[in-house]
Amino acid sequence: MKKFNEYFFFGLFGCIGVLILVIGFYQLIKTTTFNKTAVSTTATITDIQTYTSKDDTHHRVFVEYEFEGKTYENIQLNGYTSSMHEGKEITIYLDPDAPTDARVKSMEILSTVILFLMGIVFFLVGFLNIFSQLKAARRKKHLLSNGKVLCATVDNIYLNTSYKVNGRSPFIVECKYLDENTNTTYRFKSGNLWSNPNNFLEIGGPINVYVDYEDYSKHYVDTEHTTNGQIVDFT
Repeated sequence: MKKFNEYFFFGLFGCIGVLILVIGFYQLIKTTTFNKTAVSTTATITDIQTYTSKDDTHHRVFVEYEFEGKTYENIQLNGYTSSMHEGKEITIYLDPDAPTDARVKSMEILSTVILFLMGIVFFLVGFLNIFSQLKAARRKKHLLSNGKVLCATVDNIYLNTSYKVNGRSPFIVECKYLDENTNTTYRFKSGNLWSNPNNFLEIGGPINVYVDYEDYSKHYVDTEHTTNGQIVDFT
């Protein structure tokens, strides 16, 4: 169940990323269409309203301009920069068929770039984590069927505070194995464990590690079969 929740969590991240990217593409198409017919004019900033929402400061910018002999007043722009102030003249672009649709081009570009960056980050965080977990699951299955079993010793159990899901950090089990033939000590680390392994493991106790015969870096620390026959998958 914990594994399912983790897949769901990162899958949700990935799906949110896809949604943000779709919105970004939609905004890009709208902006491109707007720019094809937009005309420029000079506007004067008449008012800048400042308000706070969730400890963040936001601004609403209102302008006045003339287009085809008609004056348009109190028209809100699509963004704000620190260089703006009341009375300043700026170049805006508007839709000739809807003259109240006034925009600053740099704002359109910035908002589109931000959407794409957010979408890419969410997509990569979500689906790269799922890909990594699926890859680890395939490796685990292969090692359990074809790997070499080492009887290692539990060396350390700790919380992986660098990783959180829903505010929780998983446990990590570190163990070591001494190859007496070569007098070489190998150290291994388990995957993330979402229940406390101290309930069934102790420092200095035995634990099986499955390794690739040719490459010990490809390993799986077996936390499934250490509970007196009860199988509990914490990985």
